[in-house]
Amino acid sequence: MLYKSELGFNSWWLCSKLITFSRYEQAPENEKNPKEKEGALRMIGTLASIILGKKSPIADRVEYFFVRHVFPEFSSPHGYLRARACDVVDKFSDLEFKEENVSHSELTI
Repeated sequence: MLYKSELGFNSWWLCSKLITFSRYEQAPENEKNPKEKEGALRMIGTLASIILGKKSPIADRVEYFFVRHVFPEFSSPHGYLRARACDVVDKFSDLEFKEENVSHSELTI
């Protein structure tokens, strides 16, 4: 049976995307699948308004997600991952960083 989370979509789906990020991060360079990460970033970007919504139980974790999974792609050797990172940042433009140094130091290219 599939359950919808408080965000209004299947929580198993969200877990699968988070597993994709974790698998990508932990894989040796020659085993990373940049297309899979690009797809996962695209899906997260599509859900930006829901993830940042007032009732979102995960909105307070987005900053950490950006530091760990989005910002590093600004220096990716794959142009489409750099473009997707820009797109995700744009979709989350309403996000206010709590950690003052994150918005400046993490974006230094």
